Amino acid sequence: MKLKLWIIIFLGLFQSSCSEHSAPEHITAIKILQVKLGMSRNEVIEILKEPVRKYSRGFHGGDMTFQFTEEQDYNYPMLWVHFDSLGVNSVYAKYYYWYDDRGIYGLSKNRETNEEFKWGEQVLEEYFN
Repeated sequence: MKLKLWIIIFLGLFQSSCSEHSAPEHITAIKILQVKLGMSRNEVIEILKEPVRKYSRGFHGGDMTFQFTEEQDYNYPMLWVHFDSLGVNSVYAKYYYWYDDRGIYGLSKNRETNEEFKWGEQVLEEYFN
């Protein structure tokens, strides 16, 4: 009887640790794709609402990162928008599972050609819907 109880407790804890967390409802793939290079911080906030965290990067006052999702225990998506003095310079989304992660979307400029580089649009909807 005690063994069955311990097995049930273990399975319950295991299942809850494997649970999948999703992004906030207002952050969707459609809205993420509306964010363009060069946009101001206010324009991004109009689309994605207030970030959960803002932090400075580097030594320049204009370099900042907005984080739009919270870190969770196991399976969860993350979204960051990076700014420099000219506005958005990259957007990056990642999905964390167990103790690993997978990049799922990116928007930036190619440093050599200065052209826009975007990948992962079709995968984005799986994690931000």
